[in-house]
Amino acid sequence: MVTEGAFGKIENPEMEKGINMAARATKRLEMLVEDLLEVSRLEQGRFQINSAKIDLAPIVEEVVSQFKVQAGEKNLALEYSAPVEKLPEIFADPERIKQVLVNLIGNAIKYTEKGSVKISAEFKNQMVEIRIIDTGIGMSAEDQQRLFQKFYRVQNEKTAKIIGTGLGLWITKQMVELMKGKISVESMEGVGTQTAVRFNPAEKV
Repeated sequence: MVTEGAFGKIENPEMEKGINMAARATKRLEMLVEDLLEVSRLEQGRFQINSAKIDLAPIVEEVVSQFKVQAGEKNLALEYSAPVEKLPEIFADPERIKQVLVNLIGNAIKYTEKGSVKISAEFKNQMVEIRIIDTGIGMSAEDQQRLFQKFYRVQNEKTAKIIGTGLGLWITKQMVELMKGKISVESMEGVGTQTAVRFNPAEKV
């Protein structure tokens, strides 16, 4: 509330700097607590999935639109290629699908300094596929092997200042698999990363 000016303008630059630092630290703590709670629910079998037949395309479009401002602040091109033909419905939880997409698109933007993040949705090889392609920092083959482990984060000079808990991708993978989907990642250092999430059409589930 203070950073948003609810109590008036902060006149002292040093005070403003200190308050902003405290706000960032609070945000990191909030992220960590929420991720730990999600991990606990998943490990104890208390994580709720309320699946139904859904049309994936408008959900993807909605989530992409939420990131327009964030991508614009980094001068990144955020592009969504809508399916040419209507996608088959999938059997999944729409809120959890949104959570998966927020994690994956948010990561793509976070680890991309210049270029673009492109998202597509299509029916391919008898599966409904969402693909996220970025021109970010990429990662090594070793990092890719450990990417979905709890608390694992790619550690190098390019990621040193990027905030994260190392839990987001583990949680994302668990959610996708609970909805009978699959997630895969391909990446090359200095080139970028492609992430694909695939679901069987509802009639095959």
